[in-house]
Amino acid sequence: MREIIIHAPAKINLALDVLGRRADGYHELSTIMQVLTLYDTLRARQTDQPGVRLISDNRLIPQGPENLAVKGAQAVLLWGSAPAGVEIHLEKRVPVAAGLGGGSADCAAAMVAARELYNLLISDDEMAEIGLSLGADVPFCLFAQRGGKTALCQGRGEKIAALPPHPPAVLLLAKPEAGVSTAAVYGGYDRLAQSFHPDTEGMAEALRLGDLPGVMERLGNGLSAVTEGYIPVVTDIRMAMLSAGALAACMSGSGPTVFGYFFDKKAARAAALILRSAGAAEVIATEIA
Repeated sequence: MREIIIHAPAKINLALDVLGRRADGYHELSTIMQVLTLYDTLRARQTDQPGVRLISDNRLIPQGPENLAVKGAQAVLLWGSAPAGVEIHLEKRVPVAAGLGGGSADCAAAMVAARELYNLLISDDEMAEIGLSLGADVPFCLFAQRGGKTALCQGRGEKIAALPPHPPAVLLLAKPEAGVSTAAVYGGYDRLAQSFHPDTEGMAEALRLGDLPGVMERLGNGLSAVTEGYIPVVTDIRMAMLSAGALAACMSGSGPTVFGYFFDKKAARAAALILRSAGAAEVIATEIA
């Protein structure tokens, strides 16, 4: 039986702009996403039994049919009329329900694994179509599986335009214990009297110029105010990160993880101790991929 190993990298949103609610109920987005060196590892193998079985070292995630990785692999097997199934062993490193795309990354990796294990004739465009039906971040995570690092993503997340590489940088991720659902955050956004719109075009231009200070200056997330309203400690963590030496800090996705840029790894490690006392349950040093 064939077996393959695939890494599923985390992402951050350098700029996330919500342009409004669409007629289909989804939100129109314009966001710049960036891959990190932090990743989950999937070990997938062919099985004689049909369907998908997932085993993980993290008991916080579902391991049945509701898991995104299971859904993704199953959808690809059905689309490609695979003769049998897949077993996936998932080693989690990316925090769960964190705004870092961990579930979407696992889904994309599982989809790629299913296609490769059985040499299924499914195009990248078809993979993206399947992925979008499972989650807005999955198309970008499939882009990352093809070697992409930085991209402007629009629509629901399916319109992807590659951007020049982000300059090298050291980051610190800090996630509080409390969480909030993505649906609740977008629902709260729709009720905002006044919304914030980051400079997504300026961020893209800074990346084209390789201008790291320009990138940090333009960090912004239109959902931050909503999530910080639900989870006030997110504000505390962001402010503590800046006080601890971060050059810039911002929330990723619908949260609640805050990421900060640091001068070097030593400075990031020193800040980690301060952030735990400020309410962060998980603190991880990583880098731009």
